[in-house]
Amino acid sequence: MKLQLVAAAAAALAAAVVPTVASAQGAPAAPHSAQAGVTITSPAGGLCLTIAEANNFHGAEVDMENCTGAPNQRWSHQPGGLVVSDLTPAAGQPQLCLDDRWNNPRAGAAIDVYDCHSDWPAERWTFDGSHEHNANGLCLDITDANPLQGAAVKLFGCTGVNNQNWHEG
Repeated sequence: MKLQLVAAAAAALAAAVVPTVASAQGAPAAPHSAQAGVTITSPAGGLCLTIAEANNFHGAEVDMENCTGAPNQRWSHQPGGLVVSDLTPAAGQPQLCLDDRWNNPRAGAAIDVYDCHSDWPAERWTFDGSHEHNANGLCLDITDANPLQGAAVKLFGCTGVNNQNWHEG
């Protein structure tokens, strides 16, 4: 009887350890944890960069909303300049990255999220007190300096105005 208990305990321990080891070696790495990202806030109105209505499909609009810390307001900087959303993508879809709509490199281009591609200039960003699109030198800008919820976000020439300044955290 004692031998059976020892064998059962060993089998239970092996069952608990083996999947962990197997998954660590064979499964793809998770993009990032649920709380990995930070909010990106504008001092012009104190609102957060947000995937509108928590739409988790590529092409979703990005706008400014009250800061709640929800996944659609958390972002992580990744290698290659990607800014990845913490919002869980739709089933079977890749992670979403901050993107200028239609890969438009001109001032006035709308900002959305799209499947992450580190080789797309539309998705490579640097942060130095403001987000700057590094392919063309344009800055992430709150359209018309609108301080209200729902304000659109676009690319615009960097002028240093308050609606182009961003805080992360």
